Amino acid sequence: MTLIYILCAPQAYEAALELGRYESESLPTEGFIHASPANQLTRVANKYYRHYPSLQLLTVEADKITAPVKWEAISNGDLYPHIYGSLNMDAVSNVQTVERSPDGTYQIASP
Repeated sequence: MTLIYILCAPQAYEAALELGRYESESLPTEGFIHASPANQLTRVANKYYRHYPSLQLLTVEADKITAPVKWEAISNGDLYPHIYGSLNMDAVSNVQTVERSPDGTYQIASP
């Protein structure tokens, strides 16, 4: 079982629960949902989500995702999973709230 991770604002997670699927802001503009491997969560949180006081960390079982998932290289060559469609919420196996540290950064231990 391959696990991938999605960071999102608490409001986005609540909306996903109501809809039964998660659709990030990047889905209509870029065509996919950004996800991360465990070892990149702290970097991604601090680069893209630092303006949020807390985040929801979704643990996703990749083999349960109904949309296509592709591991693609970013500019530095690291591979990241991209979900090309809505994320069906039954693929999410765990959700936890992640808070910023007192210094304003995220420190996410590998789940």
